[in-house]
Amino acid sequence: DCLQVAGDAYSSLEKHQEAIRSYQEALDIYQRISAGRKQEWTLRDLAFQHGAAGNRAVALKYATEALAVAEKEADPFLLQDTLTTLASRYEEVGDFDLAKRYYERALGAIVGRNRALEANTLSRLTQLLLIVGDFEAALSYAERSRKLWEDSSDPLKKIEQEVLLASINADRRSPMRDSTAAEKSYKGALSELSSFKAENLAASTKHSVADLYVIEDRPEEAIAILEPLASKYEKSNETFGLAQVLLTLSEAYKKARRFPEARSALDRGGRLAQGLNDFYLTGRVEYHTASLLLAEGRARDAIPHYEQLTSVLERIRSDTGNQSKVALAA
Repeated sequence: DCLQVAGDAYSSLEKHQEAIRSYQEALDIYQRISAGRKQEWTLRDLAFQHGAAGNRAVALKYATEALAVAEKEADPFLLQDTLTTLASRYEEVGDFDLAKRYYERALGAIVGRNRALEANTLSRLTQLLLIVGDFEAALSYAERSRKLWEDSSDPLKKIEQEVLLASINADRRSPMRDSTAAEKSYKGALSELSSFKAENLAASTKHSVADLYVIEDRPEEAIAILEPLASKYEKSNETFGLAQVLLTLSEAYKKARRFPEARSALDRGGRLAQGLNDFYLTGRVEYHTASLLLAEGRARDAIPHYEQLTSVLERIRSDTGNQSKVALAA
């Protein structure tokens, strides 16, 4: 157990290799003494650390081994948690077919047993289906999740569900797109959030509003939201959030014909994405780079970035050993 605690400490410091060594030593002991539940926890910890270190195939291996242990334990709550972890690993590498399959298995393990876990799994499925563009199914899951939270005493959960439903109306690909309704829902959520200490939810909702403005060709309104949001993420050292905001900000600057600022935001976001080793961010960088070059009248220079985007998608398929369905939001 001391090795497990040491791994947790290294993990909190983002020292992934040290955490991996500690967790691996703990796992060796747990396997020798047949401590099934602790094996499962440690295997999931190893999956997370290898994923954070960019070792996608190894992360999937450990997550799959964790599932095999959880199935032997015959605990529906442990099984739901493990299946969700494995689904998220496949989601991170872009294999959305397998991610959906495991989220659905997680839902089946917990349905009728725990309303909060069931609702959370439904929300994860909704978010995944939004990525791949299955809006009817996403709406169905979102509505089910909202109903489960209707009797909750947690007002933030209800707000989260409204934001999730708004994202279906906001998506440019959605056949049920209603930007006016989406904007109203987002602003209503932000108004309610002002009474709570929920900075992360408020920040992500603001980003959603700004993204909607970019889609609606209202770039200056988007910029007015994104610039302070970028400062917020920078001050709190939230690298992933900052990278996401900078890439959206570059698109807003581009639409406002503020090309030097677009390039600056894109370069900063690109450097952060490179350090995070995240396929989605890497794809966004290549897409937005090509888009900016086209806007600047440099179509020939844009071509290698579209080719690089294709290469990113092919690497993801190779990493997982499956034909992945990958959708990158523009």
